Amino acid sequence: MPKEAPENDAIRLKFVDVLDAWVKVEHALWKVFYVILKPMEATQSQSLFHAVGSFQSQRDAVMVVAGGAISDVDLLGELETLQGRARGLATKRNNLVHGRWMMASTKAKDPPTLMRFYRPANITQFLKPGETALSKKGKYIFDFQDLQNCQREFSTLAKDYDAIRMKIASHLGVSPHIELLEKDIVGPIRTTIQRSDPPQEGP
Repeated sequence: MPKEAPENDAIRLKFVDVLDAWVKVEHALWKVFYVILKPMEATQSQSLFHAVGSFQSQRDAVMVVAGGAISDVDLLGELETLQGRARGLATKRNNLVHGRWMMASTKAKDPPTLMRFYRPANITQFLKPGETALSKKGKYIFDFQDLQNCQREFSTLAKDYDAIRMKIASHLGVSPHIELLEKDIVGPIRTTIQRSDPPQEGP
């Protein structure tokens, strides 16, 4: 069996980077939720946020609590615009996660390379008359460059959530930071190192 090209490992690792960047998006959205609900405890806020369910439902929950707490119309509009970006990128994230690996090329002259491919339930929506696979790059087909773009977009979204959290905290007159109670902080764990070598005999 021929060995895979080293580039394929780099592509898989980049896929992991993308998923990690998305986790940071979800965490950044929770922090917005938490700041709006202060003085609710962080752990309670986190439990409530995760109980909401899907990322779409979590975005909706953020807008509901924001609408009741934020009186600045411009700030609410900025948050709503950010949520619209998140909605589009969530679709991209879902296509990545629910896709599969395949060896393919988007141009006939290019050699096949490892890509992530999402097949929509209605395949007739995939390629319409006059379209080529190249037109689906970054939406249904993701090569290394597309994965890099996704990582950058997700990272930027997380930073923008952090930025608007600061604005919301200032507007509400609360701290933008995560505040944990002493009972929620886990201290250092002491362990006893078990030696694997046999005890030495005395002189």
